[in-house]
This record gives sequence, structure tokens and C-alpha cells, in this order.
Amino acid sequence: MAVGGFDEVVEPGPEVAVVDAGWLEGHELPGYFDLDLVDDIVDDLRRLDVTPAQFRRRGATGLLVGNAVVSFTGPEMAGGQPTGSWRDRLLNRGPTLKEAAAPGGRLLIWDGTPSFRQWIDECQRRDREREECTLKHAEQAAERARIQAEEALQNNIDDGAHFVNPYTFVPLPLQVLRSRPAGHERAAEGNLTGYIDASFHLKTPMMLDNDFEPPGDGNPQQVVVRVPGSSIRGAVRSLYEVMTDSCLSVIDADYLPVHRAPLRVDPKARLAVVTKCATDGSPTHVRPTSRIVWIPALWLHAHFPIHPENLRSGQLITFDEAKVSAQKYGTGVYRDELTSSGRSTIKLAVGAAQAGQWVVHVADAGAKGRHPASRIFVAVGKLEAHDIPLADGAWDDYRARCLGSQDVERGQLANVAPAWTAPEWQGVVVNHAHQPKRGPKQHHVIGSRRKSDGALAEGDSIWIIPTSQGGMRSASGLSMSAAWRIWGKGSVRDRLPDKSLLPCTDPENLCPACAVFGFVEQRSGKAARDRAREQNAYASHVRFSAFFETDKPVGVQQIHPPPLRSPRPSAGNFYLAHPDATPPLRESGVAKLGHSSAHWGANDNPLRKIAGRKFYWHGQQDWDTDPTPRQKRRDTPQNKDAKRWLMEEGSELRGRVYFENITRTQLAFLLMAVDPGRLQGLDGAPDAIGELQTHLGGGKPLGFGSATATVTVVAEDAAGRCLSTTTPLDADELMAMQAPVPPDAHWLPGLAKALSSQAVSANRIWYPTLGNFNRRATTAQQREFDESHKYYAAFSGANKPRQVEPLARMRTLPNIDEASQFMSNEHPGEQ
Repeated sequence: MAVGGFDEVVEPGPEVAVVDAGWLEGHELPGYFDLDLVDDIVDDLRRLDVTPAQFRRRGATGLLVGNAVVSFTGPEMAGGQPTGSWRDRLLNRGPTLKEAAAPGGRLLIWDGTPSFRQWIDECQRRDREREECTLKHAEQAAERARIQAEEALQNNIDDGAHFVNPYTFVPLPLQVLRSRPAGHERAAEGNLTGYIDASFHLKTPMMLDNDFEPPGDGNPQQVVVRVPGSSIRGAVRSLYEVMTDSCLSVIDADYLPVHRAPLRVDPKARLAVVTKCATDGSPTHVRPTSRIVWIPALWLHAHFPIHPENLRSGQLITFDEAKVSAQKYGTGVYRDELTSSGRSTIKLAVGAAQAGQWVVHVADAGAKGRHPASRIFVAVGKLEAHDIPLADGAWDDYRARCLGSQDVERGQLANVAPAWTAPEWQGVVVNHAHQPKRGPKQHHVIGSRRKSDGALAEGDSIWIIPTSQGGMRSASGLSMSAAWRIWGKGSVRDRLPDKSLLPCTDPENLCPACAVFGFVEQRSGKAARDRAREQNAYASHVRFSAFFETDKPVGVQQIHPPPLRSPRPSAGNFYLAHPDATPPLRESGVAKLGHSSAHWGANDNPLRKIAGRKFYWHGQQDWDTDPTPRQKRRDTPQNKDAKRWLMEEGSELRGRVYFENITRTQLAFLLMAVDPGRLQGLDGAPDAIGELQTHLGGGKPLGFGSATATVTVVAEDAAGRCLSTTTPLDADELMAMQAPVPPDAHWLPGLAKALSSQAVSANRIWYPTLGNFNRRATTAQQREFDESHKYYAAFSGANKPRQVEPLARMRTLPNIDEASQFMSNEHPGEQ
């Protein structure tokens, strides 16, 4: 084969490769290219819709390019013409790929105008145009998506039936890696010691500690505010734990929630009256009852005509027991009820409980809205002659189950309670609302029940399960109603993605956060007593100022905040992950009549895992917003006397964080935990996430304490700090330190979103509600709007009869990586 214009002698063989792509660069001479080469030329050929595999299928072993005159010789050639040709139609141009026989196979020959190099240049130009067009289309698509998202956002705001839950969860790491910490016995070479000066700038008012009490009469004033450094430390450590994939340092691994039991009466349950208490206020003995009778509450109101709320749990009565008859409520289901002829025989009893008297027990009527007030019964029990002690563990079990009650404020159980005869007896008025088929809603007071706050006193009534202990009768299973609370299934320990997430216990093997902030092993119960003398802790490498304070007087004012109750991890629809939740309502589980899918242990195969670390969204409406914003107390009877002080928005808290003998990486993460705004400069952080803020102080669910931070750092070599020649490290270098966060860090997008000031709509952050944001102008509408428990009841998967309300599956919390965090409170099919 001869190629005109090519000045080398070519000896074609089974594999033809005369020149390579690097040699051809800048030349327009012909040459052969081995089809096995992986280079830009092969990529360019794909523009002809021809791949090396196609070359091979045609038997070709090489490609000849160029504009030179090419002549062919060989037995398969006819008249010097190739046996076939392909037209390149990609760019509507005229180059021809011809086949030519050659020893060992066939060659594809580029023949014609333009030259191969010109064709490449044209392709590159077309590529640039195509890329620009693709980019333009992508920008247009992104703009359309942005407009659609804004329209969807606005629609969710306008319809008034969508809200954003105040908190979300940043996913947990699949595993926590531990290592030996630096220790405190010597300074490691290359480690750093110094301090960080931090200033926190309040973007919303900050709720101060309960014990903050400035001088004066409670009116707004200007004072210098000092905030304990320990509270700042907690906020910084929580961020450090997320950023370093550390353990859950503050967690009750054995926590098991209690749930409201299905509406049924345990046949073994009996009423009892507390008769004796220990010096610490805990009950020790109760007087059990031998028989249970049910009486309409309105019949008892004849003895309390003006104030029916004075019908209290623990009230003693007598009546004619002969007027009791068994009433049937289903196949084989009976209960004893006082007949109408026995109504006139009811009399109030006074003094201490006596055998033969009956004790009244008033329970909550919230689950009985389908019944008119005339069908609301209270249980009464006939007292026996002798007291019985509480079984071992019965009191602790009762108090643990009380933790799930709405009567418990800020997660703190009451330790003592006033006696039933005391004027300050603590009760809750039981109101009943019934909506008949015709006419307005009816409201009645049933009576007053004892608070389920973990404390009981002499004279209080309680349900018990009689049992035997050591051959003697005792009382166990204490509860506030016949169908009260049951334990869930699957503790926190069992629901973690990996056991390595449990708090650190070995000072020689710590997670990244405990290696810097230190740890003290959490112990409880018998384990604490047995190991009380064994020290199992690691001292911290960081220390916060005793106080962070303002450098000048700032405005503070006292407010009545809305009620703040303790967290409800028992709400498994929010606190547990639901990978099978289906859009758009994020429903999960199988709806069952009377059985909640949200309970820990319900529909758990396998066990649903903990959703993650809890964070509250940033955002707060203006105080003069109408209707009332969520951070402002509505006109409700709850927490009338609760008061808290607020430090005004725009104030600045300053303090110092000392560190000793930590690595540069640990310092970089510490700086980022103090000033999370540094997340915005990381690869992998979402764009346009707004200002990143941290939470300080109390009232986080109400949007209080959002703050940004600025820092300066001073550090020196830890090992050489005592040498006279040691000088501080360059401040600019320290400030420019970047934590080694990989772009694909699983926590980065979620944490950045949770800390963003613009992630969600501030005017729709609200605890779950069945109300409509556009219909809450009156006090009654606002009170109903605030009743979050109704939302949980409607969407827990524990369905009620169809004639009451539509069946609804369990609604779950949106994952933090979902574009919209709105939740709907509408039933499917409702408009």
C-alpha cells in the first residue's frame, strides 16, 4: 500500500499503528491509528456514530486519515476502488469513510474534504455550541423548577392546611469510629493550645434561664446579661458530635416509651385508695376494692349543683348496692351499672375511708366524644377492710409511665403531692365535648381528676392489679384509668443503626467528640451502686468561660410564654425512620381500628430505627403578627403563672473557649462547631441556604435564641508553650483552617439545611394541628388550633369508626433531604 504525501515506508501488519495522536497534533498528514488506542481521536470518531467495535465487526484493523491521494493494490480491489463506503451524515458534511483491503485485515480511509483536523475543529465548535445549549436548557429547567417550587410553597401557605413541624432530624452515621485520645500527661508534638474568642449575635430574642432574675419589679429594663458557659458548651458539643460522626453522648439507651392502651378494661383491675405514704412522699400502702360499679357522672352532679368540678377522684360515697345490675356490651361482655332507681340512694361520705364505702374515680373523657354527657360513666369501687402494700417496683413503674403524660411539665415528675383533703389538692378539670347530629356542640364538666404527674397522696384513688408477693397480697400495675398506658417494644439501644453509636465507656477508646470534650460514663440503678468507686471518665481538652456576657446593658423583658412540655419520643411517627413512607402525604403502616401504627413495636418488622439527631428549625414571626405568632402566649388557662425573661434581638454575647493539646483537625472542627457559618464554604454544602445559625438558651421550639457567631483564634505549639522562644502561630493561617469534611459527608446537606435561616417558612412553623391557618381569628379557634394531640390521634393509624371521621394511615415526618418540609392535615379526598 502506498500513501501519497506520507514520507515513511509503511509495512502494514495484523495490527496497524504508524503514528500516534500526539504526533498528529498540529499536522494534516495522513496516518494509521490502531483501533485499540484510547485517546481523544477515538472519542472524536464516535461523532460519526461509528465505534471501534463497529470497525472490528467490519474486519478493519486501522484507520487512515488525511487529504492525500491514496492508491490501493490487492486482489480484492476492482478498478482501484474500495469495496464499500459509509457516508458521515452527522454534521451534514461530505467526508467519506472507505474500506480498503490490507494485509491482516481492512482499513477505513478518511477521504475527502474537509481534512480530518478541520473536521475535529468543527466538531469541537459544535460541541461547545451543544454544551452552551444544554447549559441554557438546564438553566431554563432549573428556573422552571424554582418557579414551580415557589408556586407549590405559596399554595401550601395559601391553603392554610399545611404546616412545618418545629423540629427535624439529621441522619445518624452508620458507624462511630473510636481511637485512643491524646491524653493529658504530656503535650503531643504538633498539637495546639490556645483559645477562641467567640461572639454570638442574636437574630431572635433569647430565652434566659429559669433562675435569671434582674433587679426591679419585672418591668422591661437594661442590664448586663451573663449566660452560663455550660449552656454554650452544650450547643457547641452537639454540633461537634454531628460534624465528626461521634457517639450519642446524651441518650437513655434503655428508654422505652409508654403508649395509651387500647380501650379495654383488664378484668383483674381494681380501684384502690392511697392510705399511707413514706417520708419522701411515695405511697407505701393502698386500700383495695372488691367490686367495680359504673355510675353516670351527671347523677353525681346533684351533690355538686353549682360546681361539678368538685366531683373529684377519691370522693367517697354510699348507695344501695341492691340497685346494681349487669349490663351487656357485646358477646360475653358485661359490666355492673347502677340503675336509675338507685340514683336517689347516692350519698356523700366524709372522713377516712371505711370498709363498705365506695370510692369515685374520675378519668379523662377525651376518648369519649362520640357519647353525650348522659352516657359518660365514672367507676366506683367498694372498699375492703384492710390495706395492702405496693409490690416491689410498682411505684417506679408508675412514675416511668407518667413521663408520657401531658400533665408532666418540662419532663420533670412531681415528687410530692398535697393530700386529698388539702385545699391545694392538684387536679385537672375534665371537660367533655359532644357534637350531636343536629344542633350545636355540647360542653359539660365531668369532674376533676388527679394529675398524672408522678406523685400521689393519701386519699387519692388509683387503679391497681392485685398480685401476690412473698405469699402476701400486694398492689402492682398502678394506673390512672382502666385503659391507661402500656409499654412500647424495642428500646433505643435496639433501634440504633449500630451499637457503636452508644455513649463512650472506655477512656482508652473514644469517639472524636469525647476525645475532645471528655466524657463521664452514664450509670443508673444497681450498676451505679455497684461501681460507685470506680472512676470511668476522661477529662476535657476544652474549657468554656464560666459566663458568656454582653459588654454593655441590653434590653430584657418578662413574658408569659406558651406552654412548653417535655419532648415526646414516644411519637414513633416522628421520632422513628420510615423508609416505606409513601408520598405525597408520607403515610406508612397499616391502618387498624383502635391500634396505633405510631407505637414503638407496631408494624416493626424489622425494627424501625431512630430517625437521627433532633434539630429545631430557625424562624420566628414578628411579635405583632396577627393572628398570634407561635412564640406568644395565647389566652389559655395553662401556665398562667409561668414567666421567663427574654434578652432582646440584636444583643451580643461574648466569651472565650480554651483548648489544650488538640490537633489541627480537632481545632478546625471546633471552630466550625462554634461558628457553623463555616459550613457554607465546604464542597458538598447546598447552595443558597441562607445564613447558618445556632440555637442558644431555652424556647427552641418557639424560635428563640437563633444566633450567628464570629470567632478569632490564638494558638501556639502545645509542646513548646513553656519555652521562651515559642511564639503564637500565624492568626490568618489559623482562621483559614478548614476541617477535612469530604464532599459526600452524609450529615453535611442535612445539618446545613437544619441550621439555615431560610430552609422553611417561618410563618408556618407550628406543632401539628388540625386547624387552618386562615381560620384562627377568635380565641376559641386559636385554642382548638393549638391542640396538637388531635392531629396525632387522627393520623396515628389507630383509626376510629368510619362514621366518625375518614380512615387515615399514620403520617410521618418528612426526611430532611426532601425539598418540601410541609405536612398536610387534610384527610385523603378532602378539599
